[in-house]
Amino acid sequence: MKRKETAKFLSMSADTLDRRVKNDPTFPKHYKIGRIKFWYLDEIESWLKTKRSV
Repeated sequence: MKRKETAKFLSMSADTLDRRVKNDPTFPKHYKIGRIKFWYLDEIESWLKTKRSV
């Protein structure tokens, strides 16, 4: 998912997503193709599951 899609999926703004990436070491790593950042849906879902169980 691209940056805006990931932010929407997580119910946060793109700026909040950027802060999460910068400040939360448990957040999944993004990948880049050219200048486009993207995340894999299964990695985001796994991260959410671990956050919910804490």
